[in-house]
Amino acid sequence: MGFLSNLFSGKQSPERNVLPEGWKAPQDGRWDCPLGMKEKDLKTFADILKSGEVRHLTVQGCLPSYPQNFLQTLTKSLPKTPIISLNLSITDLNAELFEDSEVRDLFRTLPNTHIDTLKFKAHSVRSFLYEDLAKILPETNVTKLYLSGDYYRDEEVAPLLKNLSPKLTELNLNMNRKSGGISACISDASVEAMLPRLKDSSLKRLDLSQTNVSDKHIPELIKIVSDPKTALSSVSLYDSDVSDEMRMNMSRACRIKSRNAVLKSWQKSLPPALLNDPLPPMDEIRKEKMIPLIAKAGRLPELMARQTAAGQPLTAADLTTRGNDIPPAMAFVRRLGDFEKVFAPNLWTNVKEMQKAWDYLTSDIDKSFLDGKDGRPSFKNLKAQAAANAVKNVLKTKER
Repeated sequence: MGFLSNLFSGKQSPERNVLPEGWKAPQDGRWDCPLGMKEKDLKTFADILKSGEVRHLTVQGCLPSYPQNFLQTLTKSLPKTPIISLNLSITDLNAELFEDSEVRDLFRTLPNTHIDTLKFKAHSVRSFLYEDLAKILPETNVTKLYLSGDYYRDEEVAPLLKNLSPKLTELNLNMNRKSGGISACISDASVEAMLPRLKDSSLKRLDLSQTNVSDKHIPELIKIVSDPKTALSSVSLYDSDVSDEMRMNMSRACRIKSRNAVLKSWQKSLPPALLNDPLPPMDEIRKEKMIPLIAKAGRLPELMARQTAAGQPLTAADLTTRGNDIPPAMAFVRRLGDFEKVFAPNLWTNVKEMQKAWDYLTSDIDKSFLDGKDGRPSFKNLKAQAAANAVKNVLKTKER
């Protein structure tokens, strides 16, 4: 191991003195397995894995182009490494390799590794591998599983979905849709397979974008996302066969569900005074362009209420103007899904300004929050209430 300590301490030039020609040393803990590897290179390959310098390993390309004992070497080496992320993107897994069970052995060694993130992409894969993986995953440290971009079929991933590992927090099935002669990919059957497990699972993020999933089971998924007792808070349906309306409903549910987590993550980077102290005078806030930061802290409705009570309500420009190198307040309102709070009629005395702020929302997904459907508030009604409040305030002022 002496040559490796020299290699990674910079005492030698790895490309010239140690590594085979064309190999690159790991960078920032990441290493792409060298293509064109020879049988005599396997020891060097194993030594680099065990050196502790690799935490994220990518193996890609045509598997038969690797040495015959490549997968065996990888399987034996992984438990002796600190690798936490394995991206296995290999093609041409032929029948002989499956009969030799080399990939199956690789899966079986996962419980003995530190791997947290597993990306597996293999053309012509056999479904029995997924049965093995479904049984093994609960015994591993894997919390993030990516099965994307390889035309996986519903029946192949069914064992994984029907028996979701309780440790999984993220599952990615994207880019698995009918294309180029491929007739069967991820569709409603896969959603149906996992539905019974989602209520009690630890899964937080589910990516079904660019699949053939339709509206069929999306209402049930939305109910699961909307349930505060479930973990699922993010479902991506981009470029799937789901209708725009259903996709908007899902987006709305996800924003509401993830609001507190997003807000907490933002607040970590904000000054404690902005979170806890009384808000500064409005002149100072405008001078320092602080309104976007106040929105990021989740205190925009508080500021609006204070200013409305003082007879100096915020304007649409206040909500739609950028701060110091950060987006406008409305961008943070959008991400938090706080439209009902910001467009509360008691916070507005000028309906023209209210309409201007609303018009700034160009996305249909944004405006679906207050579209009046499925029991949701209607912006039109909120605006009418704000107008009525404005009239009452004027009458009270005249009486005084």
